Amino acid sequence: MALAAAVGLSAAGCAYRSIPSWQYQPPMFSLSRPDAPGSITLLGSVHAGLARFYPLPEPVEAAFERAGRLLVEIDAGAQSGAIRSATAAVALLPDGATIDQALSAPTMAALTRAFQADPWALRRLMRLRPWAMALLLPNADDVKMLADGGDGIETHLIERSRRRGLPVLELESPTAQIAAFAGGSAEEDEAVLAMRLVQRASWDRTYSEIVDAWRRGDMRALATLKDRAFPASGSTAALRRRLFAERDQAMAIRLRDELDKPAPGLAVIGVLHLVGPDAITGILSTLGVTVSPIGVP
Repeated sequence: MALAAAVGLSAAGCAYRSIPSWQYQPPMFSLSRPDAPGSITLLGSVHAGLARFYPLPEPVEAAFERAGRLLVEIDAGAQSGAIRSATAAVALLPDGATIDQALSAPTMAALTRAFQADPWALRRLMRLRPWAMALLLPNADDVKMLADGGDGIETHLIERSRRRGLPVLELESPTAQIAAFAGGSAEEDEAVLAMRLVQRASWDRTYSEIVDAWRRGDMRALATLKDRAFPASGSTAALRRRLFAERDQAMAIRLRDELDKPAPGLAVIGVLHLVGPDAITGILSTLGVTVSPIGVP
């Protein structure tokens, strides 16, 4: 704790591997099947990353060097047009409605406060459904830490794979990913936006806490943070089921089938998919895949 406090001011510009005594071992698992020739290393990822993530820990670098292919949820760069199209098809309120008509007075008041520095920006977004508005509002913690999609683990490894000529395979489609966010009721939509607004107003530190737990491979802490970010009960329970259990079932089947290929693979999936009672690792086990932790407490 004293060391962490001592390096706290410099850590923002210092790679984790160069900070003495800091544990840097994100969650990793080895996947295999008794009846299949292949193997896959599954790495938990942080989608919006930080420059200090690099260079990655030696076990991650070794898994990447061994890999004959990289598997990701989606290649956001290559699929940017498809993602925009899939989002545009479901992001607007129907029949010319505006968001002030879709929200309760307290939630609309909180949304107005969130845009008080630029009210015209809110006017330009009034046709958005609440779930889409929530995605446009990063938590203040993300902004403070300078989180950037360009520094995300997938983006980093995809770019390196392209340079190396390594195939990049996607585990799901843009349509399926957007449908997970857009498939809720009006009540769920408002609850998601209201939760995001409360987090922003309170300077919630979910992102920095996720990054710290990810860095240390702390599965228990990550499961707690998953519950905080995506409560499994109440008005957001269906959203969590769509974002994790349903998507993870489909991705787990793809990973199981990829083990039929003899070349080793490296799969990179958002770290919150790897923890909690709805973790993809549990789903893989039910599909006959042997899941073995690599350096995870």
